[in-house]
Amino acid sequence: RTYLLRFAPGVDQKAVANSIEKELIAQGAQVFLVREWVERLEGFLQSFLRIAEGFLAFGLVVGVAGLAVVATRAVFQRRREIGTLRALGFQRGMVLSYFLVEASFIAALGIRLGIAAGTLSGYGVYLKELKDEGLDFVWPALELALIAVLIWVASLIFTFLPARHAASLEPVEALRPVE
Repeated sequence: RTYLLRFAPGVDQKAVANSIEKELIAQGAQVFLVREWVERLEGFLQSFLRIAEGFLAFGLVVGVAGLAVVATRAVFQRRREIGTLRALGFQRGMVLSYFLVEASFIAALGIRLGIAAGTLSGYGVYLKELKDEGLDFVWPALELALIAVLIWVASLIFTFLPARHAASLEPVEALRPVE
């Protein structure tokens, strides 16, 4: 059998639970405080969410590093294009801006697609599993904006070094065939 006891305010629930369990232990009774059980469950869920957030953050770092690799490859694969631009009179700052604008566009597009995909999948889970429970769908706009800006800035920082290298190439050096 299961009994649900309600306590008056100010009653030491743990002490009452211990005394009930002591008296009825011979019959195999167990006493659980629902509040403690809910707190443990909430702690478990918070730990699980922190682990998931850690994996997601790691994915963001890998994505930014991937953008840096793409930017580095772009510099080496597009040496002739860089040399042509420099030979046509593009200054170093213009070439640097060219690569940074390109990386900025790619990063912004990736960030937007990631937010859209995450929002749609989260809303799908909400509709399928949580809406009937009376919960609301919350879209954390401020947190998403902060993450988006941080990732965008990080992608520009990681792109800056290869872009600076591209801008420093002399036209003759950039147009020379790579051996």
